[in-house]
Amino acid sequence: MRLNKLATTKRVDIMTEPHGNTGNKNGAKEVTKSSVLTIRCTPQEKGSWVKAAHGNKLAVWVTDALNAAADK
Repeated sequence: MRLNKLATTKRVDIMTEPHGNTGNKNGAKEVTKSSVLTIRCTPQEKGSWVKAAHGNKLAVWVTDALNAAADK
């Protein structure tokens, strides 16, 4: 009973200033990529693609390669 009395009598301060949590502005992009492409491959194929990406993210390398092939 005492816990309830303390909880109901405790003063709660209301924030009068904005909290500043407005989301990840670094995550905002000019073009939102909302479509997903899933493929199946062998570990050997994936390994050779990772090597061909030369340290870049595989998704970026694959996107560049597919866009280049589509533009031909």
